[in-house]
Amino acid sequence: MTELSVPSRELAEKLLTRLSGKDVVTACSADPYSGSVNYYIYSFEEMASFLDVDMDSIANMAGTIHFIDPEVLEKWIRNTYGDEELADAISEQTDVYKNCQDSVEYHIKQLSIINPVKELLVRRLEQCREILGKESKV
Repeated sequence: MTELSVPSRELAEKLLTRLSGKDVVTACSADPYSGSVNYYIYSFEEMASFLDVDMDSIANMAGTIHFIDPEVLEKWIRNTYGDEELADAISEQTDVYKNCQDSVEYHIKQLSIINPVKELLVRRLEQCREILGKESKV
């Protein structure tokens, strides 16, 4: 996993701030029987908590997955929070599927990076809480 340097206090505070209006991003929850539901994500912490893709559930057509297009996530983090390092680390993860010609393979590989990306978000969240002296919830 990519090591992230310790963020500045200013960035840590920004990453732990609840968003409103134009900065809110839409993620998706889906299961094979009910379909998909969009969720509005109002904070970095909420995104880190929300993301979850069990690849076995996908293969067995069982369970619910919680995801966002990694490229949308990367742009949201870069443009909303200004966390270039984290956005770059997410962008590196997307290299796994960018050159896939088969659409099924593309989507499976895209979903397969959600949990590693979540680990990056959780690590960044832990760093922010360490800096600001707050207890981690994720």
